[in-house]
Amino acid sequence: MKYIKSKFLIGSILGTILMSLLYSCSSDDSASSNGGDLTVGGVYKYVYARPTASSPIDYSAPVDSLTTVGFSGVSYLVRGTGLSTLKKVTVNGTNVYFNSTLVTDTQFFINLPTGIPYSDDTTPNKLEVVTKFGTTSTYFYIGQPYPTIKTYPLALIGGETVTITGTDFARLQAVKFGKIENGVDTTVEGEILSSDEKSITVKVPTGVPSTGNIFVKTFGGMSVAPVVYGSDYPVFEESELFDDWSWAAIHEPSNEQVRDGLYSEKLGYTGWDALYAHLLTPVKLGDYKYLKISLYSAVNTKIKIFCDWSAAGKVVDIAEGKWNDLLIPVSDLTTNLDASTQDFIIQEFTGGANTVYVDDMGFIK
Repeated sequence: MKYIKSKFLIGSILGTILMSLLYSCSSDDSASSNGGDLTVGGVYKYVYARPTASSPIDYSAPVDSLTTVGFSGVSYLVRGTGLSTLKKVTVNGTNVYFNSTLVTDTQFFINLPTGIPYSDDTTPNKLEVVTKFGTTSTYFYIGQPYPTIKTYPLALIGGETVTITGTDFARLQAVKFGKIENGVDTTVEGEILSSDEKSITVKVPTGVPSTGNIFVKTFGGMSVAPVVYGSDYPVFEESELFDDWSWAAIHEPSNEQVRDGLYSEKLGYTGWDALYAHLLTPVKLGDYKYLKISLYSAVNTKIKIFCDWSAAGKVVDIAEGKWNDLLIPVSDLTTNLDASTQDFIIQEFTGGANTVYVDDMGFIK
């Protein structure tokens, strides 16, 4: 009997030891698989950075520093613990791509997608991490991208209403016209009539300089686009600023179709005839970059513009029923940019009869 009891006691002790060992191994395996406590220690600028709120993304050098603000299209490093079983990452409720092959227990990489909701009072403003063993989050603010201007009028006139298109125009603060040079701001603010994410309608202010820029400022920063408001050497502005040597049937100021102000120059063509503007003072075309000109015709037609009788000139298609605002390189109008000329010709180039109106015509630097 004592022998049986001894065997039973020894078996119980061995079983207890074995179970303890198995439990110990199980616990170690569990701790190893979940990497310990799940935490997010922070988000770090990893590859790309934005130097200022109004600057484009700078791709020149990696920057490894803790940040709480991210921008779409930029990669970031997330550091923490217990991350090895990472399943999902969201920012402001949007799924964010991460490279699963680069996930470790202490870090992973994300790239914020284009179109991710930028932060405001209605967004969660957090980065959320989901692993096999739990969920955690940290504060992370998505900055509004700086606005991008895509289309805009090449030539502007004070008092007119224009449309600017692009992206990221939400939370629009101002549209300005003019110049900012060497820290000196000489811009004039336009009147915003309407705007949404992709479009702005604004009234151009009076008193702007002959050349300058459009500045679109939002909560995310400011973008710039070059435009022209007037001309440095005007040829027609409200009146003929030239001696009229034309051989067209009609060549005179008119108020029938006007791009700006009270008058345009009306040209009644019969076919191949022309406006011949003999400029009041010689102009060296090499001192200018563009001819600015606005053209109107009731029908689709063509004209040719040149300032040099030996030049091929610039053939222009005029779309019917609207003002066509053009900037034409002066190199298209002459064979000798170093020479001075007083010749400026707009010739009918279809051989048919037509009426063309010309306004806001001049050379710009």
